[in-house]
Amino acid sequence: MDRNLISQRQTDALKLEALRVYFDFREGRPTAESVADKLGIPVRTVREWLADNTNAELMDEIVPLWPNIGGARQYAS
Repeated sequence: MDRNLISQRQTDALKLEALRVYFDFREGRPTAESVADKLGIPVRTVREWLADNTNAELMDEIVPLWPNIGGARQYAS
């Protein structure tokens, strides 16, 4: 597999995780700073990802799957 494609997939996965953390309101309203701190990435990167206009499409696809992802991970392990 092409290294650029692998790198892009890794970035996409991290972006999805950042969005998941940002929209997890169980412990209050997260900030870009708290998301960056939790994931160990620069705040500027998180802010750029949050401002990305394609997030709405991505969230529409992914959000309904989140409850199932945790169960699938647990089952797989």
